[in-house]
Amino acid sequence: MKLLGPAAIAALVLIAGCSKSGGGAPNTAAGAPAPAQPAAQASGPDTPITVADLPRLKAGLWESSTVTDGGPAEVSRTCETGEPIKSPPQDSGCTQISIKRTFLGAVVFDMTCATGPVSSSVHATVTGDFNGSYSSDTMATITMQGQPPKTIKTHSDVRYIGPCTPGADG
Repeated sequence: MKLLGPAAIAALVLIAGCSKSGGGAPNTAAGAPAPAQPAAQASGPDTPITVADLPRLKAGLWESSTVTDGGPAEVSRTCETGEPIKSPPQDSGCTQISIKRTFLGAVVFDMTCATGPVSSSVHATVTGDFNGSYSSDTMATITMQGQPPKTIKTHSDVRYIGPCTPGADG
């Protein structure tokens, strides 16, 4: 029984995807100096958010390079629709889901799930944006009854390739 393979971890990472919202430079009248910006603070509080608060992944073809436990990179491509990210179903066995945005714009995702004799906890941090690229670091600990816990560490770098082509995944 495959419990939490690379595809499942990738799905969790997508749930935790992030984007630093914001626009360009402030609008000012022609020739007028831009208002002085306060110095950036080194830290600040994390803000709890919901799945509805997460940005949408830009529609199109995305390429992911994923390294699990220091092994060789696995490269995959996925055609994304740009639809909002959905919450896990009520019957997923997940009892605790926490999503927060850090002061510097990263999204941190923590989840605890159990189905039968298997339980898992996942911690993921995602940085970047959903228009061009993002990176994620995930640590999942899986515990099966009668066996020692197994921890899986995954790092993914994901980048937008362009529009989807006919026959692409998605």
